[in-house]
Amino acid sequence: MSTLENKVERLIVNEKDIKSYFEDRDNEEHTKIKSPIDYIEEIKEYFQGDYHKGALMPWKITHECFRIRPNELSIWGGWSGHGKSLILNQVMLEMMKTQKVMIASFEMKPRSTLARAIRQTSGVTNPTEKYIETFCDKADGKLFLYDQQGMVTPNMVMSVIYYSAEKLGCTQIVIDSLMKCGINEDDYQGQKAFVDKLSVAARDLSIHIHLVCHSRKSTDEALYAPKKHDVSGSVNITNLADNVFVQYRVDKDKHEQTGKYSDLELSQMPDAKLYCFKQRHFEWDGHFELWFNIDSLAFRETMI
Repeated sequence: MSTLENKVERLIVNEKDIKSYFEDRDNEEHTKIKSPIDYIEEIKEYFQGDYHKGALMPWKITHECFRIRPNELSIWGGWSGHGKSLILNQVMLEMMKTQKVMIASFEMKPRSTLARAIRQTSGVTNPTEKYIETFCDKADGKLFLYDQQGMVTPNMVMSVIYYSAEKLGCTQIVIDSLMKCGINEDDYQGQKAFVDKLSVAARDLSIHIHLVCHSRKSTDEALYAPKKHDVSGSVNITNLADNVFVQYRVDKDKHEQTGKYSDLELSQMPDAKLYCFKQRHFEWDGHFELWFNIDSLAFRETMI
């Protein structure tokens, strides 16, 4: 096995490493009833404004509007193919500067996730072998990838989360996506129970969990961004979450065909819009305009 393969192998966590971890762990600590005295320092932080502080996203335009805080669950929705996983991958690269990250993608192999990350950090379509090795060196101990594609069970997902937080020290965990978590699309009670467990886990472990969700199909996908309750499945998915993001890729060709926009307006249109439809612990909601670079697969806050 080559040196590079060894480096990549250290980033990958297999099912055998965490199987039944959540079910076997000692849960006694998490059933304790606490006194208000236990929360004095947290309450002081809240009124001092520290509660609203958190990790910054990659774009300066977001810094005064949103922070990625511990103890929270974020939903990342959007039409299929509009870049939900891609933009979240970019956010996680920013988180890796100060925190440990686990990406549990049940739709993409670790190799593909790493290839995207390397393009986003290098800015080129074909990085050198030296750059690839350097990235893996820097990611060692900061980024972990759960190697499992296809359907899993809710209990397996919870095992991934608790193992990643308690054994690996990860404070940012991506679950991609809900449709691969072994819950039928019409099982609204099952979805509610699962998302509630995610919310509890985020608070229990003082981490941030990011759950990727698909939006319901629409005939207007090219022209309009989905709304908060367009997330496929139970309305409780977004009701229980602390934050709800929707990623929308702007189809400029379709907008041009409507005849509603001038050439100047079309030229100034962003390539994507990231909507924040809900932020439970802060007052702001709205959207950010972003531009996409095809070489790096990265979204930028200024026109390229």
